[in-house]
Amino acid sequence: MKSLVILFCAFAFGAALPYDPVLRKIDDGPRYQHIEGPDGTLHLEDLWVKASDLAEAARYNPDRQNVYHLYTRLNPTVSQPMLIGNEGLLGLNNYNPARRTIILLHGWRADATSDFNRVLVPAFLSAEDVNVIVVDWSAGAGSINYATAVTNTVPSGESVARFIDWLNTVTGAVPSMYHIVGHSIGAHKAGIIGRNLGGRIGYITALEAAFPGWITHSEKFRSTDGAYTEVIHTNAGVLGYITPLGHVDFYPNGGVGMPGCDSQECDHARSYFYLAESLTSGGFTGRRCASYLTAMTGNCVLLGRLRMGGLVPKTGQSGIFYLETNPAPPFSPISFRYKRSETKQSNRLRIHHRKSSDNVLMDLWTRASDLDEASTYNPEEMNTYHLFTRENPTLSQPLLPNNEIWLETTNYNASKRTIVLIHGWLDSVNSDFVTVLVQAILQAQDANVIAVDWSPGSGTINYPVAVLNTPISAHAVAKFLAWLNNVSGSRLEDYHIIGHGLGAHQAGIVGRLLGGWVGYITALDPAFPGWVTNEDRFKPTDGMYTEAIHTNAGLLGYLSPVADVDFYPNGGIDMPGCYSQECDHNRSYHYFAESIKNGGFVGNRCYTYGSAMSGHCYLGGKLKMGGINSKPGQTGVFFLRTNAGPPFSRD
Repeated sequence: MKSLVILFCAFAFGAALPYDPVLRKIDDGPRYQHIEGPDGTLHLEDLWVKASDLAEAARYNPDRQNVYHLYTRLNPTVSQPMLIGNEGLLGLNNYNPARRTIILLHGWRADATSDFNRVLVPAFLSAEDVNVIVVDWSAGAGSINYATAVTNTVPSGESVARFIDWLNTVTGAVPSMYHIVGHSIGAHKAGIIGRNLGGRIGYITALEAAFPGWITHSEKFRSTDGAYTEVIHTNAGVLGYITPLGHVDFYPNGGVGMPGCDSQECDHARSYFYLAESLTSGGFTGRRCASYLTAMTGNCVLLGRLRMGGLVPKTGQSGIFYLETNPAPPFSPISFRYKRSETKQSNRLRIHHRKSSDNVLMDLWTRASDLDEASTYNPEEMNTYHLFTRENPTLSQPLLPNNEIWLETTNYNASKRTIVLIHGWLDSVNSDFVTVLVQAILQAQDANVIAVDWSPGSGTINYPVAVLNTPISAHAVAKFLAWLNNVSGSRLEDYHIIGHGLGAHQAGIVGRLLGGWVGYITALDPAFPGWVTNEDRFKPTDGMYTEAIHTNAGLLGYLSPVADVDFYPNGGIDMPGCYSQECDHNRSYHYFAESIKNGGFVGNRCYTYGSAMSGHCYLGGKLKMGGINSKPGQTGVFFLRTNAGPPFSRD
């Protein structure tokens, strides 16, 4: 009783004060998020629950206000009402417990007449003679205040579960014959219903389960909510949930940017159009993916296919699947061509495009001949180290390992910072990576710049051999730097190692071999092919401060975060002014060079790298990308936009 009085006082107090006290957060996501509104456009909504929100939610009584509309083949367009506890009315309608029962749950600001219902009711009845029950919970979902609608989702789900339990009790229907379909916040509600019925519902489909307000919500959709649960993601990371939630999760077209759509709300709605077509026409065969990240980039090459949607649950199936659609009905392509085969260097495709002189397809499976070729590379003899300083900015001086006398004849100064540059595949000391960065670094700071030329190891046209040679070269570079420190008295804390492509992973390996004491390590678009599950890939603990810049994420460059701080300029792919993957890949060092000389490049903090790739980053906090000085203690994922040409920074 005391708690009720306190709650009532909170409502009254909130109404009386000129401000509206915040009582709790819905989840740990940002307070203000974009949500699709009743006019079909995005609105910035406050997701913190205030006293007025709870007061409004308290007025919603789902047991009295939810309305249940029955459609069957005998009444396909005009519904018959169903009332909980009213067996007499039930005996007058067309409900048949021997048939399967479909429950439809709309989302925010929708109702029984929304497109979601108008599309799915005829699709289900065309495909099968079933009972279709449309739950109109607009009394709870219709609030203009999104936080109130989210709050109402749970009690409404519990009420619908009670209705189904009553219906089963009086008719003898069984949970295994039910298929519950929910859209947006209705998708989470579908899970809540299944959970309250002991997970015995035969089939639950979550169409674009809402993302805002549900990121860490304790009642969000779960795979165990039904005997078989399936999720279709069409606006992942924006309006729809980004990570997998069901037994099976489909990411059509990568889960965002649906063909034929030019808005987030169109993407969001595509989920129920795809399901409707799957009921009547089949199609939509998905390819199994290693993770939802590979699904979002379309790089899914694992064996196994599965049909999306459909009338019948796929009990026992699990996993993540990718497929492509047409921009208009029929959405399912007549034929779908998959990328084929698997990788052995990492859990990724065997045949993959890699940057080379002619952008050829490369085989990423390691053969015996590759190991033979790799065994001929001896980095301690073949690597060369080129010193550039302000005294010799264009013509390098060689540094010879274990030759202290030669070191004394060069311009190397142990009291200055030392920058180590490590190029990527098919590059050398003469590559643009080295030329661009040497000039930028020496313009910004009087430093020692050492360019590592490991082209005898990276210069092979056979990419798997270059991958194999990367850690071998790193051991030699670490050994060289350890010697240099010993004889010169320089400190690892004053080192900055910068690598590009394969060289980025090599930079991490070097730092790891030196005990993680290197002060600053920058990974510029670290290579993706051959490194997805490679145990030697770049890690945040490789240095005292590590930073990665992703500019061709998921293709030539690594997709997910690898460092203390990861920047995703322009979403990490498709750099403005670029028309090829290799241009994207190379933009990383051009951005870094400009950050050293001119500063700029202020990034916005993101909740996940998925939100960084979609550009929807609303968390508080900003951080400058790159720069000559490290940012120890900083962590996180950041998004920023660039110009199409120099100056690239918009700041």
